[in-house]
Amino acid sequence: MNLIQGFFLFLLLFLAEWFLFTLDWKWILFGHAALCLGLLYLLRRQEEARFIAVGFIFLTTMGPFGAAMMLLLLLLYWVFKRGADPLTSLLEAIFPKIQEYRGQQVSDRIIFGLDSFAEEMTTLPLIDIMRFGSEKQKMGAINKMMRYYKPDFIPALKIALDDPSNAVRVLAGTAVAEIESKLHEEFVVRQKAWKRATGDLNTLLQLADFCKSYSEMSFIDMERNKAMRSAALKYYEMYLAERSRDDEVKLKAAELLLQEGRYQQAEKILNSLYEGSSTFRREAYQLLMELYFQQERYEEMRAFTEKHAQELKPLIESADPLEYQELHFVWGMVHGKA
Repeated sequence: MNLIQGFFLFLLLFLAEWFLFTLDWKWILFGHAALCLGLLYLLRRQEEARFIAVGFIFLTTMGPFGAAMMLLLLLLYWVFKRGADPLTSLLEAIFPKIQEYRGQQVSDRIIFGLDSFAEEMTTLPLIDIMRFGSEKQKMGAINKMMRYYKPDFIPALKIALDDPSNAVRVLAGTAVAEIESKLHEEFVVRQKAWKRATGDLNTLLQLADFCKSYSEMSFIDMERNKAMRSAALKYYEMYLAERSRDDEVKLKAAELLLQEGRYQQAEKILNSLYEGSSTFRREAYQLLMELYFQQERYEEMRAFTEKHAQELKPLIESADPLEYQELHFVWGMVHGKA
């Protein structure tokens, strides 16, 4: 809910509460309770409900006076927001921008993976800078991470948040706040684009993938993390209702269900990937092993691995032992090679 919608909502609530004051006290109590329950319903339904959350407290405790206070609060927020300098101006004032030449800009685009079609990129140089670089190098790296942000940068940013230097910690915290703000703005834009493109499954899938990536940001608050995970699941389920044979989306949905602790639903999806399938999916196997392990179903881990030993053998022989420890571990439990 945006600022304008919030203002008109609490204006209506104020008028309704004021009207109730002209009635008998029984109607006042009944009407006030109904308005509070309606606002609580909106609070639970809205994914971005900061205005509603504050207004709910005001309205519940103070009735029409609380609604009036919320209107004043929203008005002041609008006034101060219009007059406030953007965060980028503050950053430029505190941390002067270093002049960059064209060659340096091209180098940055290569290092930060902006012109690469590869799905994965290494961030070890950034992590090394955060651990062993000078204060100036760290601040320069944080500025570039903020400018060229990707989820891969999270480990480096987390190291920066615990840096001994106050300046580095402040800049890292500012970068995290800026990134989170950009992510939320992009979520709102993508959600509106999907609503406009009614029935477009590709737009729906892009929105679901974005929500999943957003939920994996380890520095956002737990409530928003959970809300984004729930939103991603909802959109994946809507997508699968139309394209039930998309195994890649099934894997993503199963991973989220596992994170939510909804083991039965996750197991049902993962098992469906093996029924009648001619290909053995390593990702599905790893998720299924994790599901069994979390539930302490060790015998089923062994039984499933023995059943699919032939399919697993080429995967293990070609796997990087540092990257696929789960495969080696389970294979060792079954065949005594651990």
